[in-house]
Amino acid sequence: MDLTDPADHDREQRPHLRVSVPISFTGDVGGFLFDLLSDIEAIVWEADADTLAVEFVNDRVRDLLGHEPMDMIAVPGFWSDTIVHPDDRAAFLEADQRVRSDGVSRLTYRALSTTGEIVWLSSVAHLTIDQEGRRRIRGLETDVTALKRAEEQARESEERFRLLSEASRDSVIVHSGGAILEVNQAFC
Repeated sequence: MDLTDPADHDREQRPHLRVSVPISFTGDVGGFLFDLLSDIEAIVWEADADTLAVEFVNDRVRDLLGHEPMDMIAVPGFWSDTIVHPDDRAAFLEADQRVRSDGVSRLTYRALSTTGEIVWLSSVAHLTIDQEGRRRIRGLETDVTALKRAEEQARESEERFRLLSEASRDSVIVHSGGAILEVNQAFC
């Protein structure tokens, strides 16, 4: 099974596109890229593919989780040991192995903020080779907490409806487009 992103296949077939430089660009490429990465509403990071040592992480890690970016860089295993929820740690470590073997991984997991709050993150990571020929992993962690809360509220609402339907002495029929999808015991 091919686990690579279909967009990667398309990218290989497309001709190289020129990058346009914004009018506000002053010539400081490093500053421009740092500002760009800091403005993205996601955690952007890069790690050594062989050691998994994080070598860059943008400031969003502080905004979303309260952790200092330098903690990710200075403390080996900080992300997996401190930030990843213990119940999701095995899946997180499997995703680390998958990106190294397959070139890409995707995972949604729980992260712990410095206040103990759970933040759901959707992660995508790609294996790449830098200009010096070193294997790198580059990733993006997006906050999907609101989506996860909405999914949980929908599940709870469906469960409440199911319990009410089962307890009702009145017939309950769920239909869509003229087709009956579900009935309760009282209907039968």
